[in-house]
Amino acid sequence: HYICISHNTANDLLFYHSAAQGKLTVAHCGVDSNFHPSPEKNISSFKDKYGLEKPYFLLVGERSAHKNIHLFFSAIALHEKTSAFEILCLGGRQELEPEFAQHCAQVKVTVVRIADEEMHSAYSGALALVYPSVYEGFGMPVVEAMACGCPVITCRGGSIPEIAGDDVIYVGTDDVQAMARALTAIQQTDIRNPLIASGLVRAKKYTWPLMASTVQTC
Repeated sequence: HYICISHNTANDLLFYHSAAQGKLTVAHCGVDSNFHPSPEKNISSFKDKYGLEKPYFLLVGERSAHKNIHLFFSAIALHEKTSAFEILCLGGRQELEPEFAQHCAQVKVTVVRIADEEMHSAYSGALALVYPSVYEGFGMPVVEAMACGCPVITCRGGSIPEIAGDDVIYVGTDDVQAMARALTAIQQTDIRNPLIASGLVRAKKYTWPLMASTVQTC
């Protein structure tokens, strides 16, 4: 029997291994209870600890090619108000790659690794998680962000539409102008607040007990 973390992954498995037909189960990943909206005092302490003085866009994970991070930095270069925000990169290399740094000379970029228990404050305090990945088998940071009340800008890569539904802002994987517009739009209350509210609801669909229960029935 085969267990897949998304229907998209199941379809990939069947494409390459047709013998799995009729012998697979989809069990979506869960979100740890540590991911929840952080109190304002915790967010303030987090910002103080890492020297974040302005509203910030959040990047999480490796900045490898399939994560498509260049789309974000290319859009930053087009943004008219770069002095109004910062960028926080969690994970990946300890220094921002030169190919990205060249696009944000006027923007403060903080690259750090933080403890797991600080992640909910990082998400909760962000303007948005920007996650323009070309392909995902699940897309865990997207759901983690939603669970923390953080709106998400992403692409329709792999499983993300299945996991995130209509509760995020989608841009094309190579549409720099659309990304630039999304970075502006996500700061508008009438767009931001509904995404936060619907994201919190959607994140509740993904729990480890539910995944365990699904696996147990296989």
